[in-house]
Parts: sequence; structure tokens; C-alpha cells
Amino acid sequence: MSTSSTSTSLFGFFTNRRINTKIMIGFAIVLALLAVLSVLSYRGFIKVSDGFGAFNQRVKAVSIVRDVDRGFVAFRRFVREFALSGDETDRRSPQAAGSSRKERQAGVRRDQEPRAPRQDDRDQ
Repeated sequence: MSTSSTSTSLFGFFTNRRINTKIMIGFAIVLALLAVLSVLSYRGFIKVSDGFGAFNQRVKAVSIVRDVDRGFVAFRRFVREFALSGDETDRRSPQAAGSSRKERQAGVRRDQEPRAPRQDDRDQ
């Protein structure tokens, strides 16, 4: 009775096979699982890639809006300064202010960069 229950069970298919056939069936199952997982992983990577593309596009749009907003704020500041003082020297163009701002930022970046020790610092 134990032989009939073994042959009718789920693994009865494997009991009557040679070892070579059992190994080949097991390898085919592993390859099928690998293929299914590869397809699922690829689809996941595609979704992440699409999401990153949308995020990148939004960041670019926000950057453009930020630059426009900064320009308007700078322009309002120049108008306010000119309206309060009435001095013609306070009437700078936003382009000149932008270039001076870029020069200040370059100076700050230069100050923040790590410097190599000078020769007389190494001697001490």
C-alpha cells in the first residue's frame, strides 16, 4: 500500500525516473524560475527608470521657476532701492547684479575648497 500511495502522490513522477532525468528536470525548473524573476526585475527597473525621468523633468522645471523668481525678487529690490533713494547710481541692471552675484558665489566656492598645505606649513 505504501508503494501505491507513493506513485500516486505529487512526487510519484520523480520516483520512476533515472537520476539524470531528475537532475535535468530540476535544472529546467530553476531556469524557468530564473527567467520569470528576470522578467519581473526588468519590468521593475523600467518603472523606476520612468519614475526617475519624470522626477528629473520636474526638477528641471522647478529650477527654471526658481531662477525666474530670483530674477523678479532682485528686480523688485532694485526698484525699491531706486524709489527710496532716487539716486541714479542705485539703478543697476539686473544683469550686472547677476554677474556680481556669480562672482560672489565663485569666491565662496573658492574659499570652501580644501587647500593643499603650503610649503612653510609642511616644514613645521
